[in-house]
Amino acid sequence: MIYGELLPYPIIIYDFEENIRFMAALTEDATISPEELSGRVHLELAFFWGEDWAHYLQEGKPLDTLKPEHANQHGRFYLASSENDAIVILSNVPGPGDRTFRIEATGIDILAQNGAPTQVIEPSFLSKIFSPVLWIFGVIVALLLTGVVIALQIRRKRSNVG
Repeated sequence: MIYGELLPYPIIIYDFEENIRFMAALTEDATISPEELSGRVHLELAFFWGEDWAHYLQEGKPLDTLKPEHANQHGRFYLASSENDAIVILSNVPGPGDRTFRIEATGIDILAQNGAPTQVIEPSFLSKIFSPVLWIFGVIVALLLTGVVIALQIRRKRSNVG
């Protein structure tokens, strides 16, 4: 299950083989500190492993009633950006505990094909420049229009007096 503030509803990857391919795409340990991940855009992950969940599916129980807190394991998917690779953290990995992985393109493709955003869309260089310029231009236009309105009112008052 993929969920979080970026999504209007949780995404469930139903296909067992697709889930295995996703896990296989978590390739190498990423040496990145929690401080480096702080503030990065991410999605939450919830994994439902084991016989209990296999029986749940075999019994035809609805997947849309699953809640993240029912999962056996949790993690986070940190979206790629122009400066950062995509990262996956899996919590409670038997043995070492939390593990941080890089994710290959096949794993990113699986997330994208299921509707999850995979990359932070950053403003372009031009929009970074033009956004403040447009704001300043808007203020100048507003001031000029205010000046024109005041000048017209003064002119009207003078013409009514004389």
